[in-house]
Amino acid sequence: MIGVFDSGVGGLAAINELRKITKDIDVSFLADRKNAPYGTKTLEQIIEFSKRNIEKLLSLGAEKILIACCTASAAYPYLSEREKSVSVPLIDLAASRAVEIANGGGIGVIATKRTVEERAFSEAIAKISNNASVFELETQEFVSMVESGARDGNLTLCDRQKIARALAPLRDKKIDTLILGCTHFPHIEKEIQAVTGAKTVNPALEGALEISKIASLSGNGRTIYV
Repeated sequence: MIGVFDSGVGGLAAINELRKITKDIDVSFLADRKNAPYGTKTLEQIIEFSKRNIEKLLSLGAEKILIACCTASAAYPYLSEREKSVSVPLIDLAASRAVEIANGGGIGVIATKRTVEERAFSEAIAKISNNASVFELETQEFVSMVESGARDGNLTLCDRQKIARALAPLRDKKIDTLILGCTHFPHIEKEIQAVTGAKTVNPALEGALEISKIASLSGNGRTIYV
Protein backbone atom coordinates (compact mmCIF):
# COMPACT_ATOMS: atom_id res chain seq x y z
CA MET A 1 0.00 0.00 0.00
CA ILE A 2 1.12 3.54 -0.78
CA GLY A 3 0.29 6.39 1.57
CA VAL A 4 -0.42 9.86 0.19
CA PHE A 5 -0.94 13.05 2.15
CA ASP A 6 -1.75 16.65 1.40
CA SER A 7 -3.80 19.41 2.99
CA GLY A 8 -6.63 18.94 0.50
CA VAL A 9 -7.53 18.08 -3.10
CA GLY A 10 -3.96 18.50 -4.32
CA GLY A 11 -3.32 14.96 -3.16
CA LEU A 12 -6.02 13.74 -5.52
CA ALA A 13 -3.91 14.98 -8.44
CA ALA A 14 -1.15 12.62 -7.31
CA ILE A 15 -3.57 9.72 -6.87
CA ASN A 16 -4.94 10.33 -10.37
CA GLU A 17 -1.41 10.02 -11.73
CA LEU A 18 -0.80 6.84 -9.73
CA ARG A 19 -3.98 5.33 -11.13
CA LYS A 20 -2.75 6.01 -14.67
CA ILE A 21 0.33 3.92 -13.89
CA THR A 22 -1.69 1.04 -12.44
CA LYS A 23 -5.27 0.63 -11.29
CA ASP A 24 -4.32 -2.22 -8.95
CA ILE A 25 -2.40 -0.24 -6.37
CA ASP A 26 -3.93 0.28 -2.92
CA VAL A 27 -3.73 3.85 -1.63
CA SER A 28 -4.40 5.43 1.75
CA PHE A 29 -5.09 9.14 1.31
CA LEU A 30 -4.86 11.57 4.20
CA ALA A 31 -6.25 15.04 3.47
CA ASP A 32 -5.30 17.16 6.47
CA ARG A 33 -8.12 19.66 6.04
CA LYS A 34 -8.05 20.55 9.74
CA ASN A 35 -4.73 22.31 9.21
CA ALA A 36 -5.28 23.55 5.65
CA PRO A 37 -3.88 25.45 3.94
CA TYR A 38 -0.27 24.46 4.62
CA GLY A 39 1.07 27.30 2.50
CA THR A 40 0.29 29.95 5.11
CA LYS A 41 1.69 28.05 8.10
CA THR A 42 5.13 28.33 9.70
CA LEU A 43 7.89 25.89 8.82
CA GLU A 44 7.72 24.46 12.35
CA GLN A 45 4.00 23.76 11.99
CA ILE A 46 4.48 22.07 8.62
CA ILE A 47 7.21 19.84 10.02
CA GLU A 48 4.87 18.81 12.85
CA PHE A 49 1.98 18.13 10.44
CA SER A 50 4.22 16.07 8.15
CA LYS A 51 5.58 13.93 10.96
CA ARG A 52 2.08 13.26 12.26
CA ASN A 53 0.77 12.38 8.80
CA ILE A 54 3.64 10.01 8.06
CA GLU A 55 3.17 8.16 11.34
CA LYS A 56 -0.57 7.85 10.76
CA LEU A 57 -0.13 6.40 7.27
CA LEU A 58 2.56 3.99 8.45
CA SER A 59 0.22 2.78 11.19
CA LEU A 60 -2.35 1.96 8.49
CA GLY A 61 0.12 -0.24 6.63
CA ALA A 62 1.65 2.12 4.06
CA GLU A 63 4.89 0.78 2.60
CA LYS A 64 5.98 4.10 1.11
CA ILE A 65 4.51 7.57 1.48
CA LEU A 66 4.18 10.21 -1.21
CA ILE A 67 4.36 13.70 0.26
CA ALA A 68 1.86 15.04 -2.27
CA CYS A 69 2.30 18.62 -1.14
CA CYS A 70 5.13 20.87 -2.26
CA THR A 71 4.96 22.94 0.93
CA ALA A 72 5.35 19.80 3.05
CA SER A 73 8.05 18.57 0.68
CA ALA A 74 10.01 21.73 1.45
CA ALA A 75 10.06 20.55 5.09
CA TYR A 76 11.43 17.10 4.12
CA PRO A 77 15.05 17.92 5.10
CA TYR A 78 13.91 18.46 8.68
CA LEU A 79 12.34 15.02 9.09
CA SER A 80 14.02 12.17 10.93
CA GLU A 81 16.09 9.67 8.94
CA ARG A 82 13.39 7.06 9.48
CA GLU A 83 10.69 9.37 8.16
CA LYS A 84 12.83 10.32 5.18
CA SER A 85 13.53 6.67 4.35
CA VAL A 86 9.84 5.90 3.78
CA SER A 87 8.86 9.17 2.11
CA VAL A 88 9.04 10.60 -1.40
CA PRO A 89 9.04 14.44 -1.57
CA LEU A 90 8.33 16.41 -4.74
CA ILE A 91 10.71 19.38 -4.88
CA ASP A 92 13.87 17.75 -6.26
CA LEU A 93 11.91 15.61 -8.71
CA ALA A 94 10.10 18.59 -10.22
CA ALA A 95 13.27 20.68 -10.25
CA SER A 96 15.16 18.00 -12.16
CA ARG A 97 12.40 17.64 -14.70
CA ALA A 98 12.21 21.42 -15.20
CA VAL A 99 15.95 21.72 -15.85
CA GLU A 100 15.74 18.81 -18.29
CA ILE A 101 12.97 20.25 -20.44
CA ALA A 102 13.87 23.95 -20.13
CA ASN A 103 17.07 23.29 -22.09
CA GLY A 104 18.71 26.47 -20.86
CA GLY A 105 15.56 28.61 -20.91
CA GLY A 106 14.11 30.47 -17.96
CA ILE A 107 12.28 28.47 -15.30
CA GLY A 108 9.27 29.89 -13.49
CA VAL A 109 7.78 28.56 -10.27
CA ILE A 110 4.30 29.29 -8.97
CA ALA A 111 3.78 28.09 -5.43
CA THR A 112 2.33 28.80 -2.01
CA LYS A 113 3.53 31.56 0.30
CA ARG A 114 5.60 29.22 2.47
CA THR A 115 7.21 27.34 -0.44
CA VAL A 116 8.29 30.60 -2.07
CA GLU A 117 9.61 32.00 1.21
CA GLU A 118 11.67 28.84 1.72
CA ARG A 119 13.07 29.20 -1.85
CA ALA A 120 12.79 25.42 -2.03
CA PHE A 121 12.61 25.17 -5.81
CA SER A 122 15.32 27.77 -6.48
CA GLU A 123 17.73 25.95 -4.19
CA ALA A 124 16.90 22.56 -5.69
CA ILE A 125 17.45 23.87 -9.22
CA ALA A 126 20.74 25.53 -8.21
CA LYS A 127 22.06 22.14 -7.07
CA ILE A 128 21.76 20.71 -10.58
CA SER A 129 22.23 23.77 -12.79
CA ASN A 130 24.66 26.63 -12.19
CA ASN A 131 23.23 28.92 -14.82
CA ALA A 132 19.48 28.38 -14.69
CA SER A 133 17.41 31.54 -14.49
CA VAL A 134 14.63 31.00 -11.92
CA PHE A 135 11.72 33.26 -11.03
CA GLU A 136 9.40 32.27 -8.18
CA LEU A 137 5.94 33.73 -7.80
CA GLU A 138 3.52 33.29 -4.91
CA THR A 139 0.04 32.27 -6.06
CA GLN A 140 -1.46 31.21 -2.73
CA GLU A 141 -4.91 32.34 -3.87
CA PHE A 142 -5.03 29.51 -6.41
CA VAL A 143 -5.22 26.99 -3.55
CA SER A 144 -8.49 28.33 -2.17
CA MET A 145 -9.81 28.74 -5.71
CA VAL A 146 -9.24 25.04 -6.46
CA GLU A 147 -10.55 23.95 -3.06
CA SER A 148 -13.72 25.89 -3.87
CA GLY A 149 -14.22 23.86 -7.04
CA ALA A 150 -12.28 25.62 -9.80
CA ARG A 151 -11.14 23.05 -12.37
CA ASP A 152 -10.14 23.16 -16.04
CA GLY A 153 -13.43 23.04 -17.90
CA ASN A 154 -15.27 24.44 -14.89
CA LEU A 155 -13.80 27.92 -14.48
CA THR A 156 -15.88 31.06 -14.16
CA LEU A 157 -14.95 34.32 -15.87
CA CYS A 158 -13.95 35.61 -12.44
CA ASP A 159 -11.63 32.62 -11.95
CA ARG A 160 -9.96 33.25 -15.31
CA GLN A 161 -9.49 36.92 -14.55
CA LYS A 162 -7.93 36.12 -11.15
CA ILE A 163 -5.53 33.63 -12.75
CA ALA A 164 -4.50 36.10 -15.45
CA ARG A 165 -3.86 38.88 -12.91
CA ALA A 166 -1.89 36.63 -10.58
CA LEU A 167 0.35 35.38 -13.39
CA ALA A 168 0.94 38.82 -14.95
CA PRO A 169 4.43 39.21 -13.34
CA LEU A 170 5.63 36.22 -15.43
CA ARG A 171 5.03 37.96 -18.75
CA ASP A 172 8.34 39.85 -18.85
CA LYS A 173 10.47 37.09 -17.34
CA LYS A 174 11.11 35.06 -20.51
CA ILE A 175 9.85 31.87 -18.89
CA ASP A 176 10.26 28.74 -21.00
CA THR A 177 9.17 26.19 -18.39
CA LEU A 178 6.83 26.63 -15.43
CA ILE A 179 6.77 24.41 -12.35
CA LEU A 180 3.29 24.04 -10.90
CA GLY A 181 4.75 24.23 -7.40
CA CYS A 182 1.63 23.09 -5.56
CA THR A 183 -0.32 19.93 -6.30
CA HIS A 184 -3.53 21.94 -6.35
CA PHE A 185 -2.39 23.72 -9.49
CA PRO A 186 -2.59 20.80 -11.99
CA HIS A 187 -6.36 21.11 -11.56
CA ILE A 188 -6.12 24.41 -13.48
CA GLU A 189 -3.09 23.55 -15.63
CA LYS A 190 -4.72 24.25 -18.99
CA GLU A 191 -5.73 27.77 -17.95
CA ILE A 192 -2.24 28.43 -16.58
CA GLN A 193 -0.71 27.25 -19.86
CA ALA A 194 -3.11 29.43 -21.84
CA VAL A 195 -2.04 32.51 -19.88
CA THR A 196 1.73 31.88 -19.76
CA GLY A 197 2.40 29.89 -22.94
CA ALA A 198 5.02 27.94 -20.97
CA LYS A 199 5.69 24.23 -20.80
CA THR A 200 4.53 23.00 -17.40
CA VAL A 201 6.01 20.57 -14.90
CA ASN A 202 3.52 18.71 -12.71
CA PRO A 203 5.12 17.65 -9.38
CA ALA A 204 2.22 15.25 -8.73
CA LEU A 205 3.13 13.34 -11.89
CA GLU A 206 6.84 13.32 -11.06
CA GLY A 207 6.11 12.03 -7.56
CA ALA A 208 3.81 9.30 -8.84
CA LEU A 209 6.43 8.13 -11.33
CA GLU A 210 9.11 8.03 -8.64
CA ILE A 211 7.13 6.19 -5.96
CA SER A 212 5.94 3.66 -8.53
CA LYS A 213 9.59 2.63 -9.02
CA ILE A 214 10.24 1.87 -5.36
CA ALA A 215 6.93 0.59 -3.97
CA SER A 216 4.86 -2.51 -4.60
CA LEU A 217 2.09 -1.70 -7.05
CA SER A 218 0.03 -4.83 -6.46
CA GLY A 219 -3.27 -4.70 -4.65
CA ASN A 220 -7.01 -4.52 -5.19
CA GLY A 221 -7.24 -0.94 -6.42
CA ARG A 222 -8.64 0.36 -3.14
CA THR A 223 -8.50 3.99 -2.08
CA ILE A 224 -8.87 4.46 1.66
CA TYR A 225 -9.72 7.99 2.75
CA VAL A 226 -8.26 8.64 6.17
